[in-house]
Formats: sequence, structure tokens, C-alpha cells
Amino acid sequence: MSIPRPRAGSLLVPASLLIGAFIFGCAGADNAEDAEIVVAVKVAAAVREPITATATASGGVFARREAVISTPVAGKLVNLEPIQNTTVKSGQVLAVLDAVDYFQGQKDLRQAQAGVNTLEALAVRRRALFEGGGIAKKDLEETELALSSARDDLDAAQRTLSAMSGSASVDASGRATVRAPFAGVITQQMQYGGEYVGEGTPLFKMMDLTGFVVKARFPDTIGALLTEGSTATVEDEAFGEPVTGTVSMVSRTSDPGSRTMEVWVTVENDAPGVKLRAGDAATVTAPTISEPDALVVPSEAVQLLASNGRDGTVMVVDKDNVAHETRVTIGIRAAGRTQIAEGLNVGDRVVTEGNYALPDATKVSIEAAEPEAAPEGAPAAPEVAPVAPPAEKPE
Repeated sequence: MSIPRPRAGSLLVPASLLIGAFIFGCAGADNAEDAEIVVAVKVAAAVREPITATATASGGVFARREAVISTPVAGKLVNLEPIQNTTVKSGQVLAVLDAVDYFQGQKDLRQAQAGVNTLEALAVRRRALFEGGGIAKKDLEETELALSSARDDLDAAQRTLSAMSGSASVDASGRATVRAPFAGVITQQMQYGGEYVGEGTPLFKMMDLTGFVVKARFPDTIGALLTEGSTATVEDEAFGEPVTGTVSMVSRTSDPGSRTMEVWVTVENDAPGVKLRAGDAATVTAPTISEPDALVVPSEAVQLLASNGRDGTVMVVDKDNVAHETRVTIGIRAAGRTQIAEGLNVGDRVVTEGNYALPDATKVSIEAAEPEAAPEGAPAAPEVAPVAPPAEKPE
């Protein structure tokens, strides 16, 4: 990088040494009467461009869909092979079991039917006896009441067996079939073939890994600024590579204890560079507010009066290369850029390097931008010797 050459009779100093120059200025005033102090700085122009503020929160990665698949009835597991980490299709048979409850239901149904048949025959005989005066009416009524109760039991047994067959997919042979509710991966297997299990025993855990949902909690003051459908960035802490997702849900309620809102970001697994894993921790960065036509300067040009305030100063360089302290009001801050709401105009040159403790009305020399790296094999640029300051006058 070439160093600006000062004018004759001027002294070029970096801004970091300027305070010292003022401290010792009085002692050497007679020796530097004709030396003008010029501070080397870097500048950037205020431009109009879009700017968007973002917010960041920690969260966890979940599969698009998850399910724990359990036995629909009690029974003995048959045709159940180890299938953990296997990809399965929607509706694919995962397990088959001999339904103990179904066989018991069949037995109960046969017993209920036999009871009804017996009482119906008894009722016919007793009715004939009653009509012939052979038994009291009380005896006939007892038989008919027992027959009515037996018929109720038969109806209940029939309904139970029918419901069991419909909901548990029990076939005529008494076997229940367990199927995958959606396409996905069997991530955990809890039971194996030959085991007797009760109704509701977990068999598998499966996940739909075609996409992920990252759930994070933002402060409620920030969550209110997030919008569904906006683009967000997700960074899995295990890999450290950010990927793009979509804000799919912003909670309509806030946790009164933590004053946070849950936000979901959906990431498709076929997106470029996606290496998310269910169960990992992740960081979510989502847009909050934006301004499509903002007056923007590099953030290092602004010195805030308070770290959490909106008022600050910038050093504006005029056409004569003199820096003037200018009060500004800022707006959005994002990605090393700051919106200037008041105090500047388009094209104003602001000091981005060398502005710390730079006094008002200081003469500056603008350093050129860093040159781009030369192509490999190209001759190196000649080094420029630093310019020595003028020799002091003898007393």
C-alpha cells in the first residue's frame, strides 16, 4: 500500500498519535510554526441501499415429522426383523403379531352366543309351562330377564371384536399388522420378533428426514417483529455451516416467565449444504425490520454517545480534506452497516479509520483502498519508502 506524500511544510501523522502531538505541541510550538499536521485516514461515502436488521436465538433441530409406533393389541410379535436406520415407505408393513386379545374376543363371543342359545331354549320351555299352569309367572320373568342380559353381552362382544378388527387391522386369522404412518427412517427399535407384548407397547421411533424444523425462542419484543414466510439462517453447532430456511411459525403467545416466543424455521433437506441432524443444537438468525432505501455508512464511521442509544457523531471530510464532527441519528444496524436517519446526505465522505479522538477541523490525507491481490506469477509491486517528516529547525 502506498503512503500519501504530505505537502511541503506539512506533517503527516496517524490519528493514534494525534493526541500526543497536542500534548507536546506547546513545548515545541516554536519549532513547528510552519508545520501543518495532516492525519492519514480512510473514508467511505454515504450511499442509499436496502438494510435489514436481524435477531439471533439458540434452538434445537427436530425432524419434519416424528412418531412412536406402538402395538395396537396385545400379542406375540412375528416377522419382526431388525430394521433400525432403515428407510421405509408410507404404509409399509413393519411388524405382525398374533393378537391375543383378538383370540380372547373370539372366545368371549362364542361363549356369549352359547349363553344366549341356552337361555332362549329355556325361555321357550318355561313359557309353555307357564301357559299350562306348571310354573309361576315369577320364574318365567326371571328367565326372560336373564335372556335379555345375555343378549346385551352378545352385542357387546360383537362390537368389541368388530372394533378390534377395524382399528388394529386384525385379519380373519387373528393377526394384527403394524404399518408405517409415513415415509421416513426407523431411528430406534425397541422390540424384536418372538416377544409377547401388551397393547400400546412402543415398537419403533421413526422420523421424516426430508426436512427439519428448528425451534428457537426469541424475546417477545423481537418475536413480534418476525414474520412467517421470511428467510432465516440456521447454523448447526455441530457443523458450523449456515443454511437457509423459512420462518414457518411464530407463536401467538409469550411465555410469561421467560418473556420469550417460540419460532419455527423449516429447512428442506435437499437444500444445498444442509447437514442438519435431529437433536442437534442450532443458532437461528431471522430478519426483523428492514428499510428498502436507507442512507447507509460503515458502522465503524459512527461513534455513539451511548452504546444503546441512537445519537452519535461521524467525521465528515469536506472538499478541502478537512474533517468536521457531525451529529447524526442512527436507525437500523446490520452486518457492519448503519443507517443514518438524520445528519448526512448521499455522497458525504465519512472517516472509517482514524476517526477515534480526531479533533474537529483537522486536515486529513485520504488513504487509498487496499489494492487487490496480484494474480499468481505477476511481478510484485515495488515497495514505497516511508516519507520522513521535515527536519526540525535549529534553535
